[in-house]
Amino acid sequence: MSRLVFALVVMFAAAGCPQSAREDAANLPGDDQDDPAPGTKASCGDDSDCELAGRTCCECKTIALSMADPKLDACDSVSCPPPQNMMCPKVRAACVENKCTVACIPVAATMSCANGFAADSAGCLVDVCAQAKNECTINSDCTRTRADCCGCARGGNDRAVAIAAQSNFDKALGCTGSEVCPDVTTCNPDESAQCAQGECRLIEGGLPAGACGRPDLPACGTGFVCVVNASDSANLHGVGVCTPTL
Repeated sequence: MSRLVFALVVMFAAAGCPQSAREDAANLPGDDQDDPAPGTKASCGDDSDCELAGRTCCECKTIALSMADPKLDACDSVSCPPPQNMMCPKVRAACVENKCTVACIPVAATMSCANGFAADSAGCLVDVCAQAKNECTINSDCTRTRADCCGCARGGNDRAVAIAAQSNFDKALGCTGSEVCPDVTTCNPDESAQCAQGECRLIEGGLPAGACGRPDLPACGTGFVCVVNASDSANLHGVGVCTPTL
């Protein structure tokens, strides 16, 4: 790990705002899905109380367990074969709300990507350009529409689609108008249809200040570097944020 990336990991860990990846200890098969009570093996006080583990002994480490969890000792005597082109996601164990979870490691970006950065198997952005889905190029290409026959206005769900495809999408739902819905709004007023990485998505808020990593965004100034996995709102758009170098 380079000095810069190591410094970024330390800085963001200290800030107490780890970016969550897809996997965490709460989703282990058979584990209690409720928040752990203080003093149980799944609880933690800070990041040092947690450690990464694999779902099997020889898989990539993509879940986080408490240091007191006996599962961490289960693979001590297992000899794994040399990895064959196995690219493990760059994640770390973190303690969030007294619960061990997996967090993305902030990574300094070395390129500018027209469609933003790609994501790895854990959902963390990597220093690789993403391939556009060619659904949109700007936010005005997208619109919000119901994702089911109720839509969020009647207790269902909404989604974002390209304006040109909205009519056909709605017809494909096959709604008759006689559907029974909760008739309680579940809409998030802070979400809007936006274009991110060539795909229409419902995203809360816009690009954060200092967003970087695309040709249409300002380059970071002297003493700053573009970093991915440092801002949830930037990640939703597939971009990084300008961060002071240490």
